[in-house]
Amino acid sequence: MSSENTNTNNNNNNNNNNNNNNTQEKPSNQIRVSAKTRVYSFVDQANTALAAHPEIELSGLGSAMTTVVSVAEILRNQHNCEIKKIQTSLVESEKNASKSKLAITVAKK
Repeated sequence: MSSENTNTNNNNNNNNNNNNNNTQEKPSNQIRVSAKTRVYSFVDQANTALAAHPEIELSGLGSAMTTVVSVAEILRNQHNCEIKKIQTSLVESEKNASKSKLAITVAKK
């Protein structure tokens, strides 16, 4: 391998490391729900997460809050799960507007 290729590879690795440092990784027991995706895709994600964790957190902003409630209720009705905690808050968006946030923690019984 030439030194030019080595330098290019090192630069790519450095860029990848910088990108990883700038993005926040969410824990595997947190599911961010959107209003544009089907409810049952989040139910499937939640079932997978519940298999690995004793409790999970479902969260959504704005119009996704109804989807969060739907997913939590489906999980509660399907499994031996219980709703442990419900939190609401206001979150600042990029455009200096506040959005409502709903977070529901669901745990295995």
